[in-house]
Amino acid sequence: MTNEEMQHIIEFMIQRQETFAGNLDRLEANQARLQINQERLQTQVQGLATIVGEIGAAQLRTEEAVRQTQSDLSHLSKIVTLLVERNGGSDKQQ
Repeated sequence: MTNEEMQHIIEFMIQRQETFAGNLDRLEANQARLQINQERLQTQVQGLATIVGEIGAAQLRTEEAVRQTQSDLSHLSKIVTLLVERNGGSDKQQ
């Protein structure tokens, strides 16, 4: 192998090394951006999980309020029925 051929090979290897180093730098930058985006996404998911938990708790409170309202309405209906029966009986006598 001549000195000129050896010089070309060395230049080629240096160019390949520079290309590799540049690619590695871009890869590291992309990896850093991905990590930042992953952390942001994780924060958003945690926020959504908190909101979903709050919605679930609110739904349970709403369901309990509906049951209580239904119970109160049933009780009120019984009272109204008794009052109507009593007043209906006294209306017939008048």
